[in-house]
Amino acid sequence: MAEYDNNTSVRGQQIFSYPRAVAATALAGALTIKPSPVLAHAFGERYDLPLPLGLFLAGAGTSIFLTFLLLAIMLRTRPETARVTSFNLSCDGLSATLARCLGSALRGLSVLGLFFLTYAGLFGTQSTFKNIVPTLLWVGLWVGMAYLAALLANPWRLVNPYGVLYDWAERSFAAITGRKTLSLQMAYPRSLGTWPAAVGLLTLAWLELVPQGAERPAALAVGMILYGLYCFLGMAIFGRNPWLEHADIFTVAFGILGRFAPFGHRDPERPAQAGDSWVLRVPGSGLLSTRPVSFSMMVFVLLMLSNVTFDGFLETPLWNEMLSFVATSSVLRPLLLELQSLGVNLLGLIKTIGLVSFLGIFLGAYLLFALLMSRAAGRRVGAVEMARWFVLTLAPIAIAYHLAHYASFFALAGQLLIPLVSDPMGRGWDLFGTAYVHLDVGVISARFVWYTALVTIVLGHVIAVILAHVQARRIFEDDRSVLMSQIPMLVLMVSYTMSSLWILAQPVVKTQALG
Repeated sequence: MAEYDNNTSVRGQQIFSYPRAVAATALAGALTIKPSPVLAHAFGERYDLPLPLGLFLAGAGTSIFLTFLLLAIMLRTRPETARVTSFNLSCDGLSATLARCLGSALRGLSVLGLFFLTYAGLFGTQSTFKNIVPTLLWVGLWVGMAYLAALLANPWRLVNPYGVLYDWAERSFAAITGRKTLSLQMAYPRSLGTWPAAVGLLTLAWLELVPQGAERPAALAVGMILYGLYCFLGMAIFGRNPWLEHADIFTVAFGILGRFAPFGHRDPERPAQAGDSWVLRVPGSGLLSTRPVSFSMMVFVLLMLSNVTFDGFLETPLWNEMLSFVATSSVLRPLLLELQSLGVNLLGLIKTIGLVSFLGIFLGAYLLFALLMSRAAGRRVGAVEMARWFVLTLAPIAIAYHLAHYASFFALAGQLLIPLVSDPMGRGWDLFGTAYVHLDVGVISARFVWYTALVTIVLGHVIAVILAHVQARRIFEDDRSVLMSQIPMLVLMVSYTMSSLWILAQPVVKTQALG
């Protein structure tokens, strides 16, 4: 297949392709692959905006500002009455039995899928594009599961194959020994918080963006096995739920996304338990909290934002200009040559620095604005506590950016699953008659991607502004404190709206300068 540089538009009848280098990452303990910017934004041609990009950015920022004004004028519900209505979806009798049977079937399929992917990765072809493992893990699970968790409901707690295997092992252990649990039931250290998941998420992003070669199916299978051992060890020491809720990247990430979804269990602040009742609720209302999250959870949410933003930033001309500046700098050149002589991958090093720097920028900026919020509200709540109270209201922004950033990738790369299901191991099979189905690059256009990104980003920020305002009314008793505390948050959200749209626009549209 033809492959293209980061800033090249795919034109005419050129074939849509995977990238030159496929970055490795982990999903459910597995390494997975992600395409280059070409894959995420491969279209017949770039889209010419009908208006200068600056006007779109200004309009998006104005929409957020007007939302804030309407909330300040119209929403004056007292904190004690600011409750969100939900509808109980609990079932009993035959419906409950059918639900349990469906749940058991899904759990069994998830374990069967884990075993099959491990086998296919180890013993199938090692071609990235002819083995189903990389595509299914990245497209079908990481991107697809995120969409499902955010837009409908979070199924990960039910189908997590490592959790299911542990449950089965524990039941077998109980039947043999009479003990109720396989775990040592040591108390999970409160100080550890969700730091294991946060470190894992940063590592996942690094594997996705920096190293080369780990996209091979065998490497993914080994990653799945190693991550499974990591999960089992933690569950065996601290118990299933305490470990997964704090240390499993995907339980934590999909849990945050699931709190936005319209379907969820009644108390989103408590880990899901067997037998919990499900409710239909206003989308996003599950992100409202009655207590501040931990500092480590705050960092995790900011990582979700900074990682995907840095991923998008790598596709911009500004990134290439920065690389050119570093390469030609008379100050940095001697150091770079020395590092290169020591065998250091300079591009990987620069990306690593950029990835960590983006987290530092996001964390520093958010804490700064939290300090401004604290001062604006009369210092009734400290800056760090303020940051912990409001960080979940940023989750709709992370969801919106995720949807916008991966929309074209999901629509295009997802088509690879059609032929791969017929020949999952690259052995020349045609099990379902789809092995020779070709990708249709015309299924999505740059115009569609741009307007999808525009609507999604603005809507995500509007929802975030609304949630932050409602959260403020739960914390502060007087209208002045509510209003003043939200002005810095408004500035932060408007700034991020405009910058994120600018980043997303770079590989998709031809921009025009104002004037």
